Amino acid sequence: MSEHIGKLERFRAKLLAEPDGGHAVVVPADVRTRLGGPARLRVRGTISGVDFRSNIFPYGGIPYLGIHKATVQKGKLRGGEEVDIKLEIDSQPRS
Repeated sequence: MSEHIGKLERFRAKLLAEPDGGHAVVVPADVRTRLGGPARLRVRGTISGVDFRSNIFPYGGIPYLGIHKATVQKGKLRGGEEVDIKLEIDSQPRS
C-alpha cells in the first residue's frame, strides 16, 4: 500500500478456510457500505501486516474478501484465526 488512493477501512475478522484450500473473510456491512462501488469491488490493503490485492464479492448476500493462497502462506495465517484487515479501493490496473 505504498500509494494511498482512497479511504482506508480497518476491521478484524475470522479467516475462513474452505476445504478446497480457498480463504476469505466476511466484510462487515458498514465497511462495505462506506467503500461504495459495484457489487464486485477491487481492493488492496494488508491482512495482519501482509500486503494484498483482491476483490470483495457478494455470495448469498454476504460480502466476502477473497484471500489468495500466497498471502496466507506469506503471513503464516491459519483458518479460524482473527486477523487485522486494512483495505481501500484499488483503482490501479491489473495485468
